[in-house]
Amino acid sequence: MLHFILKRIGNWKTLMWIVIIIGLIGVSYYYGFKGMGETSVESYDEVRDRIQQAVTAYSDDHEGTLPTLNRTVTVDNTTMHLIDLCQLTYRGEFLPRVPPGCAYDNCVAGRCMCTNGSYIWTVDAVGNVSSTCIALGCEAYQADGYQGVWP
Repeated sequence: MLHFILKRIGNWKTLMWIVIIIGLIGVSYYYGFKGMGETSVESYDEVRDRIQQAVTAYSDDHEGTLPTLNRTVTVDNTTMHLIDLCQLTYRGEFLPRVPPGCAYDNCVAGRCMCTNGSYIWTVDAVGNVSSTCIALGCEAYQADGYQGVWP
């Protein structure tokens, strides 16, 4: 069988390149990469939308209670509460996992898996999600929105 495939493809080097490319596509798909043309802003916007939807669903399901930690930060001169991403990912009810770009600050130690992302995600009293960039190279600090760094 392998001899037949190699004869059809041409040689084993071509087959190896095909296997490598298929493997890379599989890894990219598994880790959620969308393709070569996607920009960092689009990734940020996707994560922001997913977190906003999860916060809204959580609030609806918990009689208006927001999934917050007992910490605040200033974003655009407004005091905001940090979102508890572990609460949103608990049992995968509102988010299947912590999205990329989320800082350790949004996770309570040991309750969920966080990466060292560039953004702290926050929510105001009525459930509007915002973020503040904390990584080196941010275009602005304590300002909402994409700040030139991702994730």
